[in-house]
Amino acid sequence: MWWIWMACGAPETSNNTEPVKAAGDVAKVAAAQPQVDVKCDVELHPFTQVDVYEKPVKGATVVGQYPEGTLLRVEGIKGPWAAVTPTDPSGALPSGWMGIQLLTTNLRTTDDYPKRSEFRGSPTATERKPMPEVASLTVEACQGEFLRVSWEKEGGGNGEGWLSPTDHCPLSNTTCP
Repeated sequence: MWWIWMACGAPETSNNTEPVKAAGDVAKVAAAQPQVDVKCDVELHPFTQVDVYEKPVKGATVVGQYPEGTLLRVEGIKGPWAAVTPTDPSGALPSGWMGIQLLTTNLRTTDDYPKRSEFRGSPTATERKPMPEVASLTVEACQGEFLRVSWEKEGGGNGEGWLSPTDHCPLSNTTCP
């Protein structure tokens, strides 16, 4: 009889300590966690105002918008979608999903930085090559702290490679420190 009483929604505790979650609550919490294909740990910003979605599927519910330049922590990717959380501690903006190609970063190219940004063939590659002068940069993917980017070179041509955390910075509308 006691098990039926628990399933009907009576207050749930265990030895008067922490509340025990009902099975439905556990499922809701699990569903709210991003299920990503690749885990990431990078900060980026959208290059334009973007919608943020509840799920990484076409036609999902829009749960909010991020203004251009909003600093976001990318937790992972699932196909063309990025699981993002705003770094703003106020909690005014929701976490959710957005297209990864709407995110960008800045290359370290300031005079006080000892060298131009460099790229690699993969996150684990040791060989590094200097970044060319680029006209545009697109984030394609992430893996851990590394970003896979593609670019159009000034004067024509394009390329792609991986940037380490020291070769880019997420700050928008400013130079990298």
